Amino acid sequence: MPLRNAASFVLVTVLIHASAAYAENRPPLYQLAGQYESAVERFEKVVLRVRGIDRTDEKWVDRLDDESARLRRAARNPRHFSKFLNEWAELKKLHSNVEARIFGKYTPNHDLVHCWSVVVYQRDLLETELFFHVENQRHGNSVRPIRVNNARRDRYLKAMSLAKQRR
Repeated sequence: MPLRNAASFVLVTVLIHASAAYAENRPPLYQLAGQYESAVERFEKVVLRVRGIDRTDEKWVDRLDDESARLRRAARNPRHFSKFLNEWAELKKLHSNVEARIFGKYTPNHDLVHCWSVVVYQRDLLETELFFHVENQRHGNSVRPIRVNNARRDRYLKAMSLAKQRR
């Protein structure tokens, strides 16, 4: 019996380390998109649990959850950046609509506010990573000086700064 427990412990330890190593090889956009998706899933569970929220508003949250899953799938391959940007634009619209529908229509609920703040935080992290990715697609733990202007970076950063000013 003790040998069986020791073997189980070794197997679990090996699997945990293997999954952590696998996660480290994933692109940062993919990792953060997964964290955002998890935060939206938790928010959706709270919305479904809280009484008094209309079914149509629950469907908007479900659409946000579905769109966050599509964003994560689009982030899996950073070479298809245009697909990711299309999903990102759609997600930002849904994110704003859900926020307006849930928090502009109902009295505050502690669980909803807490879960939504996590969703907003994860979205902000994802947006920051998006800026990094536009700047340098192969960025990692090292840095390098920027010596030339980057037309691609300037185009995306200008569009995103205009979008932030409109909020």
